[in-house]
Amino acid sequence: MQTQVAQLPILAEQKAIAIIEKKEAQHEVEKQKIRKQHTDELNAIQAKYNELSKTYRNLESTSNSRIERLEFEKADLLARIKAMLEMLERRLREAITALIEFSRSVFKEFTMSHREKITEYLADAPNVQDAAHTLKVFTRPHLDNRQFKKGSKELDRLTSNLPSVMEEVNRRQSRGFRL
Repeated sequence: MQTQVAQLPILAEQKAIAIIEKKEAQHEVEKQKIRKQHTDELNAIQAKYNELSKTYRNLESTSNSRIERLEFEKADLLARIKAMLEMLERRLREAITALIEFSRSVFKEFTMSHREKITEYLADAPNVQDAAHTLKVFTRPHLDNRQFKKGSKELDRLTSNLPSVMEEVNRRQSRGFRL
């Protein structure tokens, strides 16, 4: 019995070593499982990151080309608007000059040159009456009362017959081109 009792610490130690080795083996298996999960998650995150990076680069490329296209369209529209404003300014200036010249002249009605310049401005206006009013407003500071009444009266007569005046101007210009 003494030998058995003496062997108890050795058996306990062997049992403890067996349990420790079993626990270490389980611990190693758990570590491997956790490492594998961690690696799998890391790979999944890396794949998602790569996919998102690719999507971002595609979107960035698309938006850059869209921005370039929109900037080109903007520049084109601004150039068109500038050209239209310059044309409008030129026509308005010529119409104002023609109306002032007529109002100060001895003529009783517009000459063909006056009609052409004023009609060219009025023809592009969406509202002829407003365009005629604009002409009157801009010519008023340059004319005395008598001249202003004369010019306004003739301008009103022209606007009331604008379609026939435009037809006459166009016919005359067409004949001039054929010569």
